[in-house]
Amino acid sequence: MFAEKILIGVWTSFCLWRLALKMKILLFSLLDSRVLHIFVKRMSLSMPSFEMGAMDAEAYPEPASEILKILWVVGTSRNHGQGSLWAKARATAFIALTHYEVVHIFRSIPDFRDVNLEFLFSETDPEVLRAVEGFESRIINHEYMNRRRYVNEQRVSKSNVEKLLDVFPQVVFPTGSKSRVRELPGAALFCLSFAPLDMINRGMLKDLEEVNAKFENALLEIASSLQLSRNILVALITLQSWKSFMQRWMKVQLMLLDAKAHSTVLDRTSKAANNILKIVRRISDECIPSSAENFALAIGALCSSVHTVKSSASKFLLDWLFQYENECRQWSAAISLGLVSSCLHVTDCKQKYENIKALLEVLSISKNTLVKELVELDCFSCQDLLTRVDSECNPQLEKEHKRQK
Repeated sequence: MFAEKILIGVWTSFCLWRLALKMKILLFSLLDSRVLHIFVKRMSLSMPSFEMGAMDAEAYPEPASEILKILWVVGTSRNHGQGSLWAKARATAFIALTHYEVVHIFRSIPDFRDVNLEFLFSETDPEVLRAVEGFESRIINHEYMNRRRYVNEQRVSKSNVEKLLDVFPQVVFPTGSKSRVRELPGAALFCLSFAPLDMINRGMLKDLEEVNAKFENALLEIASSLQLSRNILVALITLQSWKSFMQRWMKVQLMLLDAKAHSTVLDRTSKAANNILKIVRRISDECIPSSAENFALAIGALCSSVHTVKSSASKFLLDWLFQYENECRQWSAAISLGLVSSCLHVTDCKQKYENIKALLEVLSISKNTLVKELVELDCFSCQDLLTRVDSECNPQLEKEHKRQK
């Protein structure tokens, strides 16, 4: 009891921390777990204004650092055989640690992240783990807040790579040079730039209409120049490239609609996607057969970026899929149709059923090896579309689906 009174007297005054530091050897060598538990509990709970010195840690960093080390050693030490009483002392130490700012803990305990992770994985006492839960939550919250701040600060200054990516498209594809687009159609899909970024950011109606018209012309130039050579791998890579092109075009379309009339984001997105789809369909009807491959891929890329046009795009691609006399349209439509089907909403059971039914029909009729391979691939990717949410589907469609099986 005499030792307990001495310790409580020392800790009640923050000015006597240095004396407490000299007694830390006594704390672990002479005191039993009962005295230690009472001491830690009284200081952390009965005297909340001190909170084990947490409130004054900024003003007295050196004593606070030593106390943090004592609490950490007590909380993580398992070399005592006093059972539940020692576990209570350890749990109380972690409760006291929770009152400290995390930055002080990092500063006071060497290699804290490593030793903390090792302790967390190896601790088995339920009472200690309950106390550790609040302590670890505080650590995680601190890490999250500081990481987010660090990322935001990093975005302010551009790296040399980012600056190069901004300049590179303008160097490779100077304004008004159509020949470069025909020479490098694949690169044009990734980084073709029609106007300086400040022109687009100004949002002037005339400028946006001009940029939109250039996208339309580029669509025709790229589609007529980019040869897929009936190669499935090249077609899949090209499909991913078209996504980048369509996303940039969508951005201009959204700005153009916003400059004309203000509306909700959903309405603008749907209208912009439908405008692009109409342009692609109009140009594809007038193009040569070899260009049709790229138009089908462009439609699939548009649907993967904007899901609001997937139903109308599916109907258009289904029409191409049944054109057995036109291989270019058929095999590219098969690729895009598989992508569009995977983008359908869980409640679009009717459209899913129509797509799968069409794929099975083409698979059974077509004599073209390339088309059959792609349709088989689509069927494999669509095999569970109708079984994901059976409760949402029409019962009649469910019966037809089972009959097809």
